[in-house]
Amino acid sequence: MQASGRHGRGGVRSSFVVVPVLARDMKTTAGAIRRMTTARNRVQIKQPRYDMRTWQVQRRARTRLLIELGGLVVKARLVELTGDDRAVILGGLLAVASRLSDDKRADTLVVWKQKGAAALAADAEGANGNTRQRHTSQTRLR
Repeated sequence: MQASGRHGRGGVRSSFVVVPVLARDMKTTAGAIRRMTTARNRVQIKQPRYDMRTWQVQRRARTRLLIELGGLVVKARLVELTGDDRAVILGGLLAVASRLSDDKRADTLVVWKQKGAAALAADAEGANGNTRQRHTSQTRLR
């Protein structure tokens, strides 16, 4: 009677002993699967993710808006002029908000819109390689 279980060199399954090509083919296949998995993962990493869940699309839109608004604060040189003092920047923005709540709101918006459009146009010209003009006393809030 033989003991149950296979041990040692003689314990190899008979299918591998009889057909040694099978073991080599299985090893080759396992290597090919590993290489294909690695290649697939590399392709997936390079592809952009298009996740269309509503909450994620809304979050990305809000993040983009906040980044753009922060860029406007930098373009207005508020960070540079205040020494990156967040309290001063917030105080200035609150003063702007209170200015918009008075009875001359429409006139104020027209003036600020003209100044902002001129500053953005000058910035676009500077980005195109033309000389950029600094907006000093002309663009100060009235």
